[in-house]
Amino acid sequence: MSATKILVTAVGAPPGLAACRSLAAEGHELVVVDVDPWAPGLFLPGVTARLVPRAGEEAAYVERLLAICREDGVGAIVPCVEDEVVAIARNRAAFAAAGVGVLVPEPEVLDAVVDKLRLVETGARSNVSVPRSWPLQGAGAEPPAPPPLVVKRRAGHGARDLHWVDDLPGWRRLLATIDDPAAFLVQERVTGGAGSVYAVGLLYDSAHRRRATFCSRSLATLFPRGGPATAGEPVDEPDLVAAATRLLDATGGWVGPAMIEFKREDGDGSFHLLDVNPRIWGYSQLATACGINFAHLTAELALGRELGAVPSSWPTDVLLVRTPTDRIIRREDLP
Repeated sequence: MSATKILVTAVGAPPGLAACRSLAAEGHELVVVDVDPWAPGLFLPGVTARLVPRAGEEAAYVERLLAICREDGVGAIVPCVEDEVVAIARNRAAFAAAGVGVLVPEPEVLDAVVDKLRLVETGARSNVSVPRSWPLQGAGAEPPAPPPLVVKRRAGHGARDLHWVDDLPGWRRLLATIDDPAAFLVQERVTGGAGSVYAVGLLYDSAHRRRATFCSRSLATLFPRGGPATAGEPVDEPDLVAAATRLLDATGGWVGPAMIEFKREDGDGSFHLLDVNPRIWGYSQLATACGINFAHLTAELALGRELGAVPSSWPTDVLLVRTPTDRIIRREDLP
């Protein structure tokens, strides 16, 4: 594989931006893409910026990515949002034929964690604690369990369409607003405030071997009730790493990076699975600062290169705080 530029998708959101910064720290040349012409990652210094259709327009999206890879000499892609991971996974053969490396699971493996109802089943198979869950479709005026509950999309990310149900009137009001109940599930809410959400980052190679590990917890989040982390710290939680590993192994053949999210119950301190992000995550630069650069390692594996020694432990005396950066640009530099 002669081309070595790395294409990073979804550079308007924290995962894509984190991937760009971590890759640039290792000297990679970057081609960055987004659907939004104002995505901040398009204006990072030294990148080649391109616009793409939405991943939901799968044929057009894949065709445009392949064209960019040909035109800009891209050797591998690091996708940074679920919709794009899914589209790329479905078209792995086309990228392979074009000589472009992608480190993503097979579509059926990916679906075992992207569909949150299937994730509940995957958790049960791997002996990982998951909050009790039910399809929203068919639910009536009475919820399947007493509140507090949470209602979320079966396939979603970034706390979009996440609804907290605190009482019976709130449940009934919510039901009246949802047009497609089949797209949602209901879960018992795990109680816990700031500092109760933990993340295990794992990276698997194409032979389904775990190659990198990191564990952290959120200290602050974008929204009062959760969402993307805006501050975090490394932690040493071997039981969580073991649970996350069992979970990905239960998918039947994981490939690529993933961030497995757990929440610690206020009452008894037990951990419960919340979600799996099948990609680089928003504050993965904390892992990079601790010597485990997931974006770089993902790119190297996608390029077919051997990895050097990867640390199996990490310091716990550093913190990450996500900060916005204003950038002044010229009109002629608009993508």
